[in-house]
Parts: sequence; C-alpha cells; structure tokens
Amino acid sequence: MLKKTLTSLVFITCAASNAQSLHENIIVNGSFAQGGQGWRLEPEIEIVVPPSPDPDVFANAPASLLMRAQEAPKDGYIHSRNARQCIPIGDARKLQFSGNFLYPDELPASNYGHRANLIWHYQSDCSGSAQFGTYLEPEIKNGWQALLIDDLSPALNAQAVEVEITQDQQLSRKDFGVLESAYYWLLGKLGVVSDDTLARGYWDNLNLQITQLEEPEQPSNQFDVAPSVPTNRNLLRNGSFDTGLEHWKHYDSEWSADEGYNAEGAIRITLTSDSGSMGTGVFEQCVNIGYKRQFKMGVSFKADEHSNQTGGGRMRVSWYEEENCQGRHSTDGRHVDPQKIAGWQPLSVPLLEAAPNSRSVSVDAIQTIDGKGEFSAYWDDMYFMAIE
Repeated sequence: MLKKTLTSLVFITCAASNAQSLHENIIVNGSFAQGGQGWRLEPEIEIVVPPSPDPDVFANAPASLLMRAQEAPKDGYIHSRNARQCIPIGDARKLQFSGNFLYPDELPASNYGHRANLIWHYQSDCSGSAQFGTYLEPEIKNGWQALLIDDLSPALNAQAVEVEITQDQQLSRKDFGVLESAYYWLLGKLGVVSDDTLARGYWDNLNLQITQLEEPEQPSNQFDVAPSVPTNRNLLRNGSFDTGLEHWKHYDSEWSADEGYNAEGAIRITLTSDSGSMGTGVFEQCVNIGYKRQFKMGVSFKADEHSNQTGGGRMRVSWYEEENCQGRHSTDGRHVDPQKIAGWQPLSVPLLEAAPNSRSVSVDAIQTIDGKGEFSAYWDDMYFMAIE
C-alpha cells in the first residue's frame, strides 16, 4: 500500500477575505491576474500566459496557474505538487466552487491527477485537524473546460476552507505510450536525466462563493425535546448480528450463522480487487444521541483464513448536526483498526467526545484489501454506548 507524504499545514497562506459576503468570490486572486498573490506555490508551479488564451475564459488578464510536475521518484510514496490558500468561512452554510482547466499538449492516455480540492478546517488559520470535502477534476479532452460543484455544505463546525490545487507526480510514463516508454527507459539505462514533465495543466478563474449563511440561532434550548439516551447500554440495534443484518445499511456483505464471536451470527464482508489495494465503507447505522456527549465503542473482527489476499478494517464515527444523520457532519479522527493476526480480535475506543452541536452519529465499518485478489472478514458484537 502506498504511503503518503503530507506537507505541513502551518504555513498555508491565509486569505484576508470577507467570508460573510454572499455571491462574491472569497478566493484571493482566483484569476491569477496578480501573479502568485494570496497563494503558496510549491516548486514546478508558476503563473504564466497559456497558449492561445480564450477571451471568454480570461476576463481580467491572460494569466493562469501552470501545473508541470516532474515524475516522482519510485520510493513507495505518493508525491504531489500543490498550490494552497486558506480562507475563513465564517457563518457559511452553502457554497459553490468552480474553475477552468486546459490540457495544452497532446492529451494523456489517462488522468494525471490534476485536481482542485476543498478541505474543511476546524481552525480559522487551517491549522490542526481537517476533513476532506470535495474536488474539481478535469476530463481528458481538448480546449478549456468549465468545472462546477454547487450546493456544498461545510463540515460541521468548520471555520475555514483550504483550496488546494494539486498534481499527482506518482503516475509513471507508461501512459505516454509504448514508444515514449521505451525512449525514457533507454535514457534511464544511459544515465540521462530528462527534463520532460508529466501532463501539464492550466488552472484559471477559481471561484468559491458563499450562497447561503447560517440562520441566527434561536434562543430556545436545542435539547429541550432531545430524546433520553440510556447510559452504558448498546445504542446500536442488532449489534450482535445474532439473527441477521436487520437495522444495518450494508454492502458486499452476507450473514454468517456459524462464525459469531460470543454467539452464533456475524456479518461477513468480501472485497475483490482486480488490481491494487482499495478500501470502502461496508456497513453503518445511525444513532440519535440526544444531549449525551461522551461515548465508547468497540467491535470484534476476524480475517477469513481462506482469503487469498490480506486486508484490514476500521471502525469510526461521523457526527451529524441533526437527528437521523441529516445535515452537516464531521468525521471523528478517533478510530480502531485490527491487526493482521489470526482469530478474533476485540477492539475498542474507550472515549469519544461528541462534536459540538451534534445530535446524531453514524457508526461505520470500513474494510480494506491490500492488493489483487479476494479478502473476507467477519465483524461481530459491535457496540456504541453513552458513558456520561
């Protein structure tokens, strides 16, 4: 499984924008008419005039952000080049994100990892913890593209958004075609270093608008009609899976009557991969938490010894601002993962603090497979309890 290097978020440029303005671009210098102002640019990124500027695209000045990353070293890490900007969002409730993109050269055989990401932060300077939001991703086609995502909701309690323009460097030159691959292979054998870059891409007119602000908070107590939640009792329905999969949303799963941990019955998940590693959500359940703020959770996990590939899993929660897992949410960074050992493993997180303003929680299971093949695992006796 590839590892990922993370650039420190402490040095992200913070934009001095008015995050309370509706329908105005809160990205500083999203057209790049002022060069790199407002942006933190990593090497191999520059502001340039693109080939054949389109007057419909360039309303202000013919300047664009050029992503031209070199091929990454083959060291097992995922490398990328990034341009970043941090923007406080104040009381934003809904947003719209758009931009333009151009492949100037011969089109690549596959996507080279050009993306414009939005990452929600819980500190106004984009320090500390964060949650990935969404992204714009261009298609492989000629000419300028207009990309748009509408009706975006920030993560619950988010104070800022990081705009990250990125190009993945990990993809190799095999996508250049057979002749190009042979050419670069020969250069490598001869010890010649080439300055050729991966598929270039131009970004312009990045625009992030607040389309709706948070309504003023009502003076009444939000927990006046909150349901009473018992303490030290499993709030998950059918967490033992003794008789089936009732009350769970589940995917790629089946009920096993023979492989339970303490009693008969467990949920069995099978993942199949035709290429590399992958992971996906496999089952979940929503719980209304009322006014309770502290919880604990756990599960028992066992890898199927007959699998021809290894894998793993994760139990985690996401807090929602409304009952029945509606409205904005934030994914909790506390979780529990099994080890790659045989037999049943009881796993637990002894303390979870509910996110401020949350009224419900989604208790989720994620399963992974480490490469090509098939991996199955059993999950049983999952619990989520209020402890205060």
